[in-house]
Amino acid sequence: MFKNKFFIFLLCFYAYNINALNVLVHGTLFPGLSHLVRMFDIPLGMNTAHALNKSYAHGRMVHLLSQNSSIFSIDSFYTFGWSGKLSFNARKLAALDLYRELKSLKLSLKDPNESINLICHSHGGNVALLLTEIVQEYQDNEFFIDRLILLATPVQKATENYVSNVIFKKVYLFYSEGDLTQVLDPQGLYSSSKNEEKQIPLFSKRVFSPTPNLKQARVLVDDYDPKHIDFIWKDILIKSLEKMIQLLDRED
Repeated sequence: MFKNKFFIFLLCFYAYNINALNVLVHGTLFPGLSHLVRMFDIPLGMNTAHALNKSYAHGRMVHLLSQNSSIFSIDSFYTFGWSGKLSFNARKLAALDLYRELKSLKLSLKDPNESINLICHSHGGNVALLLTEIVQEYQDNEFFIDRLILLATPVQKATENYVSNVIFKKVYLFYSEGDLTQVLDPQGLYSSSKNEEKQIPLFSKRVFSPTPNLKQARVLVDDYDPKHIDFIWKDILIKSLEKMIQLLDRED
């Protein structure tokens, strides 16, 4: 009897996830490397994962995530490329483009109930959090992200409160104590609001204040604290992402 129930549960779990759109959003790009990233790895805009080269970071990551996965199917996997500039304005423009691409993608698939998983590395997470502002500006009450998965995202004054917004049904933040890049972004130096500069910390934080839709976890790999790049390059960490999400879903 137990086996039958377990089998039914697995079928329901798979049926829920097979219709999910998975979108990988990259982080900040070094100015000298951005052109190469566009040419060989992740083009601007929304692109199918099948078109990515497995030899480069983001293409490799997508294919590793989709291997034997019930969540991250390669057939429904996309990447979103944006300017990658270290700028609040650049991230806001990227959020607007991401919103439009996601709306267009769902319309093209003719399934209004299609769930969306966003997997975001570094400042790609802040691009996703800025969807909150875009949705408010468009007064869109039908736009939701089912899973927002943040990998080493800098927690910043401009976006940290957005994590509790109703458009994000579930949010997961994975971070490492050995990741200096996550917290070294000098947000206080390039704030777009001159009136709030004194209230903005110089550096970013590692974690958000607790909210009901948020689960956060420090990541260790064999007692080793991963670096910033490891979240999109280290095989065992990428392949374990789905299991880590499932573990957090079981935790209170």
